[in-house]
Order: sequence, then structure tokens, then C-alpha cells
Amino acid sequence: MNQLPANWTAELKAETPEDRAARIKREDRKSLFQLIRETALLFTALGVTVAAFAISASLVTNPQTAVDDKKWASALLTLIVGGVLGYWTGKSTKDDKD
Repeated sequence: MNQLPANWTAELKAETPEDRAARIKREDRKSLFQLIRETALLFTALGVTVAAFAISASLVTNPQTAVDDKKWASALLTLIVGGVLGYWTGKSTKDDKD
């Protein structure tokens, strides 16, 4: 049980300073790209959500809006507000566990 199989080999390589510097630079670029991508996604989602909220709120408050339009607009407002509250409460619960 404590012996290696007969056909097993291992090779150990030390990382040169140049390789280490190149790896760190590559990892830094990858991290920066991921941060930019996540930030762009966040602001895009936030913009779409704010636009949907504004359009729905204007439809609900406009007295000339049809009843069917007010129904879906109020449902969308409820969904947005519920999602935001759920995100906040879920995030605070998650932060409390850390």
C-alpha cells in the first residue's frame, strides 16, 4: 500500500525568476480582465434594471395607461423590489456567516 507502482515517475522542476515574473504578469492581466468584465456586467444589469423600474413606475402612475399594462408593470415592479430585497438580505446573511 505504501509503495509506488512500477511504471510511476515524477519530475520536479524549479521555476526560474523569469518564468515566475511572466506567470505573475499573466495572472495579473487575467485578474484585471475578469474584474473589468464583472464590473461591466454589473453596470449593464444595473442599467437594465433601473430602466425597467423607471418604465414600469411611469406606466403604473400614469392614469391613461391601460389596465393590462398596469398589471404587468406592477408585477415587474414587485419582482424588481423583491429581487433587490432578497439580494440585500441574502448578502447580509452570507456576510454574517463568514
